[in-house]
Amino acid sequence: MRYVNESLGQLHPHDVQIRHSRQLHAATYDHTLGRVVKALGYQYVHVLSGWPRGSRAADTPRKADLTVDFGPSGTLFSRADEVSRSDNAARVSNEFTTTLLQTTAARPFLSQQIQANAGGRYNWTDPARALAWLEFMKSAGTMGKPKFVFAHIIKPHAPHSFDRYGNVTFHLAGWPDDHDPTVSNAFYGQIIWLNGQMLEVIDAILDDYDEPPIIVIAADHGDDRHNPAIANDILAAFLLPDGGESVLYPSITSVNHFRAILDYYFGLDLGLLEDRVYPPDI
Repeated sequence: MRYVNESLGQLHPHDVQIRHSRQLHAATYDHTLGRVVKALGYQYVHVLSGWPRGSRAADTPRKADLTVDFGPSGTLFSRADEVSRSDNAARVSNEFTTTLLQTTAARPFLSQQIQANAGGRYNWTDPARALAWLEFMKSAGTMGKPKFVFAHIIKPHAPHSFDRYGNVTFHLAGWPDDHDPTVSNAFYGQIIWLNGQMLEVIDAILDDYDEPPIIVIAADHGDDRHNPAIANDILAAFLLPDGGESVLYPSITSVNHFRAILDYYFGLDLGLLEDRVYPPDI
């Protein structure tokens, strides 16, 4: 909802993460969108990606009401102030948290494995994390209302663990490009599989609502390795009921996605910023 360089004084992502990590992390711990939706009465549920929390601020949500993680023991729930910045699993650590979960949107999932000091969580490269994420998201619509769910999945990022048919390799390098001759490389095979899985997730969420919810599916960057001509193209797909699609326009960029949505549905009058597209090396 704002440009990083205007907030932190730098533009290059390496500069931002190294020289201004404290400011960057502070901005994402207490991000504007989270504060706005909570003020509007929504419960904020944050589904972790598995990136090491010390290097990716998006996996350190401090304002979320409920944080969801995945590991060999099952789905792990915790309050945001219990989310460590280390690589330990998210944990449910005391009686108060258990009571909280029993009275909030997590209640339908308490039959799943939840335990104190869980022994581990899936690494972001582990295909088991992607499978657990997809399965959880198919049930996200049952988690009480109203809610704002921020769910980050690393796929289709390498390693390319899934081929187009859903076959899985746990090799850290992923499938080689010559694994499946029906696609030009393993990246496309994995994205074909993921597209089908995401359609199932969307259908499952919609089945839980009498009226359609707002759904935003957005990537954080394009992929210039396979087609440099579209390096600046970044996926953004929206379900905006009750005429909300009228706020979209062909050149809209991610800085304006939620500005437009919040203005249309809640009349917040945030206004739009200039849509900027930076070169691929920035």
